Amino acid sequence: MSQAFRTALFLLLLLPSAVPAAGFNYHYTGLQGGEVEHDSGVSGSAWRIEQSKDTGNRRVILEYGEHRWDNDLESSRLGFGMGWISRYDRNAELRFEARYLRLDVDAPGGVPADWNAWGRSGSGFEYSAGLRFATDRTVELDAGIHHQVIGEDNTGYHAGLLFNLNQRITLGLQWQIDDYATTRGAQLRWQY
Repeated sequence: MSQAFRTALFLLLLLPSAVPAAGFNYHYTGLQGGEVEHDSGVSGSAWRIEQSKDTGNRRVILEYGEHRWDNDLESSRLGFGMGWISRYDRNAELRFEARYLRLDVDAPGGVPADWNAWGRSGSGFEYSAGLRFATDRTVELDAGIHHQVIGEDNTGYHAGLLFNLNQRITLGLQWQIDDYATTRGAQLRWQY
């Protein structure tokens, strides 16, 4: 188990539990997984665990994730940040986030020449803005834009469809496209 993974698990356990604010719930532990296609033609898989703590109109975020590619390149991502929430009513809100990210890349055969920003280790930031809209208390739509500044800049878009099975469990489908890759996947959230 890598040092970054142990650190992320330790930090996830430190975040305290609290009662979420009214409206959308940002107090959860989420697991995401999916298939990724890089623009160079290489495909792979990705997973990420995220802890979010709702603090009213803000939230604290901690995440850890990994990519494994068919060309034997592997990368891990450790991040933490803060989100700001502008609530309009119980059915719609805007969300803004800033995260510090650390990417670690393991490329046993060397990094391919056309791999761009995803082929380098480094630290930087990710900024995002999005809209969360509930058709009712069962179905939610989530969409946004993000911009990473690590090595070369990377801008992308995401969209998701979430199904709240009950007050604790949410299942979702996701789609994300950015400058170098397209990801399709699913997510599971356990809400507190």
